[in-house]
Amino acid sequence: MPAAARRGKREAAAEAEEER
Repeated sequence: MPAAARRGKREAAAEAEEER
């Protein structure tokens, strides 16, 4: 399921950007 993988990657990127 690419949607789930993309959602997980997007969430991780958002968390990293927020921490930055």
